[in-house]
Amino acid sequence: MTNRQRIELFYASAASGDHATIDAMIHPDFIGYEPDGLPYAGVYRGIEGWHNVVQTVFGTWENFTPRLKYILQDDKDEIFAAGLHTTGKVAATGETFDTFILEQWTFKDGLICELRPFYWDTALLAGLHARGQA
Repeated sequence: MTNRQRIELFYASAASGDHATIDAMIHPDFIGYEPDGLPYAGVYRGIEGWHNVVQTVFGTWENFTPRLKYILQDDKDEIFAAGLHTTGKVAATGETFDTFILEQWTFKDGLICELRPFYWDTALLAGLHARGQA
């Protein structure tokens, strides 16, 4: 299986709720980064960090749904960019969002060792979250 196919499998597994398949794809030295300005900003390490970031992101938004639109890759089959059309809403206010996220994926030994999302509009998400906390 190529790393590109692994990304496709990851999103298919996420959509179907197959967490065991996703967990098996995470490298023990995994590092995930979430940008400053968002309620879940920080660095997440290892499988525990992976679980924490997933729980926090999906706990922050209701119906958080990233839809894979494309995958770009380097010539070594190690670093990828996945474009995601993402929607969701704030449970407290019912306000919805529709945005784009570009995720940089890095693989080591056929496992995801780094994931770094770039949000198109962090200010939008931060503002929605703040209004939901008011």
